[in-house]
Amino acid sequence: MLREFAARVGPAASAEVDVRDLAELARAGDAVAAELFDITFGQLGLAVGPWIKAFDADAVVIGGSMAHSWDLIGGPFIAALGSDVPVVLAVLGDSSGLVGAAWYAEVDKPAEQTAQ
Repeated sequence: MLREFAARVGPAASAEVDVRDLAELARAGDAVAAELFDITFGQLGLAVGPWIKAFDADAVVIGGSMAHSWDLIGGPFIAALGSDVPVVLAVLGDSSGLVGAAWYAEVDKPAEQTAQ
């Protein structure tokens, strides 16, 4: 995204721009930044969609920095998924992955570990 932004607006205008800056620009109405979010996350939806079907997922849970930018990326991501599987934001925010990993480690112990 950043390289494409630099290619479109020029290196001087994009010299110190990171993804957070790009998000702020998109929210402020910058058409180039908004289009790049639409394209990028539309492509992500196209890439993830077949896997959701292959894994017969019950839901797609979005967390972390993607959840913080959901206002920018949710529309193009969901539109490109090609699935009616619900897409929800993680309830526990940035800690969701860690909590899920801890839960999985606890419930997926081999039988000899749980018998002790």
